Amino acid sequence: AVPVYHAPRRVPKHLLSRLKDKLIELQDSGVISKVDGPCEWMHPLVVVEKPNKTLRLCLDPKDLNDQLMDDKYQIPAQDEILTDLNGNKFFSSVDLKDSFYQIRIDEPSSRLCCFGTAFGNFCFNRLPFGIRPAAEIFQKKNMEIFGNIPGVKIYIDDLAIAAKTRDQHDEILKQVLETASKNGITFNKNKFVFREPKLRILGHIISAQNGLEIDPERVRVIVEMPEPKDKKGIMRFLGMVNYVGKFIPNLSELTYPLRELKRDDTPWEWNNKHIECIQKIKNEIINCSKLTHYDENSPLMIQCDASKNGIGCVLIQNGKPIAFASRALSKTEQRYAMIEKELLGVCFSMERFHYFTYGRKVTVQTDHKPLVSIAKRNLDKVPCRLQRMLLKLIKYDIDLEYLPGKLMLIADTLSRATSNTEVKEDEELQFIVHSMIKNLMSDEKKLKFDAETKNDPILSQVINFVINGWPNKVAGDLEDYFKVRNEISYHDGLLIFNDRLIVPHTLRRDMLKLLHEGHLGITKTRNKAKRSLFWPGMSADIGHFIISCQICVANRPSNQREPMIPSPIPSRVWSRISMDILEFNGRNYLVTIDSLSKWIELHRIKTKSISEIIGVCNIMFSTHGFPDHIVSDNNPFNSYEFKNYLTNNGVKLITSSPHYPRGHAIAESGVKICENILRKSENTGQDPYTLLLQYRNTEIPTLGFSPAQILFNRNLKDRLTWNEKELDVKLIDRAKLVENLKKTQINQKMYYDRGTRTLPAVGENEEIYFRHRKTWKKAQISHSAETPRSFWVKGEDGGNYRRNRKDIIKIGDSGGTKSHDPDQEASYNLRKKIEKPLRFREW
Repeated sequence: AVPVYHAPRRVPKHLLSRLKDKLIELQDSGVISKVDGPCEWMHPLVVVEKPNKTLRLCLDPKDLNDQLMDDKYQIPAQDEILTDLNGNKFFSSVDLKDSFYQIRIDEPSSRLCCFGTAFGNFCFNRLPFGIRPAAEIFQKKNMEIFGNIPGVKIYIDDLAIAAKTRDQHDEILKQVLETASKNGITFNKNKFVFREPKLRILGHIISAQNGLEIDPERVRVIVEMPEPKDKKGIMRFLGMVNYVGKFIPNLSELTYPLRELKRDDTPWEWNNKHIECIQKIKNEIINCSKLTHYDENSPLMIQCDASKNGIGCVLIQNGKPIAFASRALSKTEQRYAMIEKELLGVCFSMERFHYFTYGRKVTVQTDHKPLVSIAKRNLDKVPCRLQRMLLKLIKYDIDLEYLPGKLMLIADTLSRATSNTEVKEDEELQFIVHSMIKNLMSDEKKLKFDAETKNDPILSQVINFVINGWPNKVAGDLEDYFKVRNEISYHDGLLIFNDRLIVPHTLRRDMLKLLHEGHLGITKTRNKAKRSLFWPGMSADIGHFIISCQICVANRPSNQREPMIPSPIPSRVWSRISMDILEFNGRNYLVTIDSLSKWIELHRIKTKSISEIIGVCNIMFSTHGFPDHIVSDNNPFNSYEFKNYLTNNGVKLITSSPHYPRGHAIAESGVKICENILRKSENTGQDPYTLLLQYRNTEIPTLGFSPAQILFNRNLKDRLTWNEKELDVKLIDRAKLVENLKKTQINQKMYYDRGTRTLPAVGENEEIYFRHRKTWKKAQISHSAETPRSFWVKGEDGGNYRRNRKDIIKIGDSGGTKSHDPDQEASYNLRKKIEKPLRFREW
């Protein structure tokens, strides 16, 4: 099996100290151990806070369960257990307390059950909750320990004690308790049944008086089903009856009075004839269920459904119902989101039919399609309350599948026809929301949220729909909530979407201010908001709010760099040259590099005056001729005198944007090479021009030729030259040179473009911010400059400034689009790591 590793998930801050204490407690009791080395398998840890403030730690073992094989240990057939228990007069039953933690696991198994926390990595030494073959493991272990005691029947983690006399019973129970004590096993006192004349077990009741009989709970919900109140109620009832109709003789005759009453042209008159009809049908359904024999070897199915006020379910095997169950929802549960009600129904059905479902595969059918996909997620990826319900289901082997509601007739009818018996709420499920709200806000803020939510014209309607049911269609602003209606619930005057508080319109700006208190960026603020708040369009609102924050704008860094625009490849040598001034040890040098040949000229200048630079240019141009273009930065090359000099000689000056050295990258590379030459000259005492000669005479690996070969079609004589043939003129292959240059540019671009993004376009007269010294100033785009991504902007002070797009922020720009070239990425994946050109590394 391929190990699965999940990084540790963040735990709420208010739980961290208690989590640490719980980890220490579990370590001291031997349940878990600290892991110092690496872990191949790492599972998400689910931290559950109970109403008494204690924590329960659970693994989410989904990935591990997919790889585990069944233990294949035979669990006894229910008929065998019931037959052996029948005929006795005294009964007791015990249930293992924290049964999972009573099973030790070996070292290799322990390493499969690791989890990470803020306090380190740990592994379970005892069987974690929810491991798939747990039922077989319990059966095997309990048979080894208690299997030789007569009068004890074992069904997974439940022990039933039965005897014909009181003394025999007490002796058997004594042996069970002594054996448990000897093996360090404890029982749950809340589930202890002691010396009773009857025992409820495996969907049956065994007693000395009546022997073996079906547990009335299996069919009680049918017996107590309220009579239909209208024609819709009759239609639902008949739909349920038709589902089991093939097992009921003379069904058409039985249902005739009800079918007559539901006709459109028949007035509603409910009388004794209809009451008798309902009762006869109920009796037939009950008899059908009682006569159905449960078979351990046949597939088992549960259909469960939730309505506005109740949940209902039916246990089915071979198409026949075995048992029915339903219950009303409490007032709090009625405000659950629909998906929570549906999952609550699944939990209710599995727990109600526990003796039938535990330890075997069960198909559970639901008419709520979103529930099927959510149940497949890891526990740490679902909302807290759904997480708590799913934790209850971990011990079962469930295959959840979707079935359209129109085919789920029995469960649907039971969910709508529940009794009015008061329901005890699940304290843990209610505590989740109370705890979340308490940690999110003060009582004063909660009251404000409560009032503003009820006063909000849209949210007040949402509250009504959550409580009384959503219509089939809504319009306007309600559509945004309609799309997520199954995840919206109403608690303590607040609307909750999953685990997030729905914010009324009047409080959204206050929430934006709180979210942006630390002046974090858009992405971090959005992620922070999505943990606790919700309203339609929240992400866009956060973006606009942060963009308009003057503090953030004034202090934000430059934009991410954009993808490289390669320089054009000149058609001939000395056509396009780049210039820059190098300052080294208090001396100034004019560095000139040819874009095609990479030939470098290095000239010492006393000052940075244009007249001296022009003098050096005259010397160079007398040797190489005038170029077509000179690329430089602005100061001092953009002076009128230098521009006029170049214009008179047919040369075009191209300057880069101020504060943007990447705009003349070739000159920058030439400066770095010359700086290396001067430094090495100083360290070795060699003449710098001797070192420069070596550079000019050395082949550039990416080009395949030396600068001298490209410029002069020959090598230059140096102290290593011994054969005059080396100095012969040889025309280089221009096509090969251009091809090599293109390859080099492609490689450099792919290396450079990683982590770049294309910034949104800006247009003339557009309001923007531009970088000015160390802050951002408001301005307006005047027009584009002569180089790509360069613009002239007019500041609020009336000044004109030139800036690269990297130093311009669009007002309303929440981020650009990441550069993405599939062809480049495909070729990049096939290449080795790109290294700097050899000439940079040598010098």
